[in-house]
Amino acid sequence: LIFIGLEAMTDPPREGVKEAIQTAKRAGIHVIMITGDYKPTAVAIGKQIGLMTKGDIALDTNEFAKMSDEDVLKNINKIKIFARASPEQKMRVLNILKKNGEVVAMTGDGVNDAPALKKADVGIAMGIKGTDVTKESADVILLDDNFVSIIKGMAEGRNIEMNIKRFVYYLVSSNLGEIWIVFFAMTFGWPVILLAIQLLFMNLVTDSVSALALGMEPKEPDIMKRPPSDPRKPVITKSVFSALFGISWVKTIWVLWLFGVLFPQNLTYARTMAFAGMIISEKFNLFNFKSFDKPLFKINILNNKYLLAAVAGTLFVMFISVQTPFIANLLHVQPLGVMDWIELVILGSLVLVVGEIYKIYVYYFGKKKNR
Repeated sequence: LIFIGLEAMTDPPREGVKEAIQTAKRAGIHVIMITGDYKPTAVAIGKQIGLMTKGDIALDTNEFAKMSDEDVLKNINKIKIFARASPEQKMRVLNILKKNGEVVAMTGDGVNDAPALKKADVGIAMGIKGTDVTKESADVILLDDNFVSIIKGMAEGRNIEMNIKRFVYYLVSSNLGEIWIVFFAMTFGWPVILLAIQLLFMNLVTDSVSALALGMEPKEPDIMKRPPSDPRKPVITKSVFSALFGISWVKTIWVLWLFGVLFPQNLTYARTMAFAGMIISEKFNLFNFKSFDKPLFKINILNNKYLLAAVAGTLFVMFISVQTPFIANLLHVQPLGVMDWIELVILGSLVLVVGEIYKIYVYYFGKKKNR
């Protein structure tokens, strides 16, 4: 026999997996490979994709079986690979991670993976290779069987979470200001500052549209460089409520002051200034929530076309409503002069100025926090 050559076959990692692993690490996501392959094969692939680095641990089925759960927990941050793992061992890994307080997403494609996917916080079934039983047990079906898609999905999920917070924070801060104005008008024995129809106009016509647009904010570039949020924390924490409370007070104080000065001479004029001033202030307030920890000059303030359209549209509707006598009569307001509008814009911007000062302090001098 004459030796001509040697043929070898390999199943290379998919394109982009190495970069996705690094993105996951920066995002504080602990990636573990649980595979039926032999340990040397798994380690070779792990090194190829950047999962295994110096000091990391790979365990085969026998090594894992000899370790107690406590021993695994002690080294859980270093263990990157479980090789030749049985379905029972896959379930054991899941239980250990959950015991450690982790939020676990588990992938699988076979019938034996179904129990682990069912018990995981997020079960992810392979859409191409996955069995029907696995897909029925999972929360998510990965259509392209690609790990890169999981990381992209996590980025989208983080952005959805942040947009929900933006939506809620904006509405809470806006409504708190309206509540304070009504409360203190009653306390001081003043006439009603904002009438029912004016409050309805503010909430239905201006606030709702603006909040929906804010909820469509694009992903921040560093969204996958932040640690995961704690699922046990409420959407509005004590520190967040304190910030929203402060923002609402900035609007409340100047509107109360303006109304208190004007209403003894002309009640309708005073109500108009308070009504228009609150709306303008709330449009400035929208930009406080584009980012929770970075000032505006550190972000792209023009990247949300829906928000810009909502601000321009609602301000235009408010301006037309006030300046058109027929609509103004329905809202119990009166047309304003040029100097009135200039004064309202200057005073309304205070809420954004205060918010920017706070974020500049946090960004340069305080500890950056991801709420």
